[in-house]
Amino acid sequence: MDISGIAEKAKKCAFLIDEKKFDELIVDAGYADSFVYLFAVSLILLVFNLIVGVVRAQMAPSNVILSAAEMLLAVLVGVVLGWILNFVFLYLWAGFCHLLLKLLGGKAPLLKTVQVFIYGGTPSYLFSWIPLIGLLAYLLSLANVTIGIKRVHNISLLKAVLVTIIIPAAIICVIVVLAVMYFTASMTSLTTSLPVSS
Repeated sequence: MDISGIAEKAKKCAFLIDEKKFDELIVDAGYADSFVYLFAVSLILLVFNLIVGVVRAQMAPSNVILSAAEMLLAVLVGVVLGWILNFVFLYLWAGFCHLLLKLLGGKAPLLKTVQVFIYGGTPSYLFSWIPLIGLLAYLLSLANVTIGIKRVHNISLLKAVLVTIIIPAAIICVIVVLAVMYFTASMTSLTTSLPVSS
């Protein structure tokens, strides 16, 4: 996929994608084209996140101990690490959702599920660095992925919503509850183990 092809696809995927458009978007024969596209659009996000991170670092309170160079390095490492982890998480999450889709009667292969996540997620890659608009871009990406999954896997909208919204929300709730329980138990054991002053 060349630069003009990436730009053309990004233009088609930047906002809400019509359900029928997924038929022409999800035509890659292998993983390479969608990976190159993901690399390119997420590179835009990386650059803007670096700029925003540097600006925020410059606005940090003057009592911060780090020098400007150390702060810049911390921002650079944090943003680049987040960028790399995004790739790993996207493919793992697409694989997990693909398993759920197969259990719910999904028809498409894993390759198509991955492509739906990549192309459907374009708004968040292009606009998530902008305050407030980033949240809307994320919601738009979620809508695109839900619509794409419905179309590509030939399942009901309810099943697509179950895979993209309800099950992830339930997983997050369980993780939060377990984290709170663990923190509470840790604090309780810490306070009971402290010596009582007489």
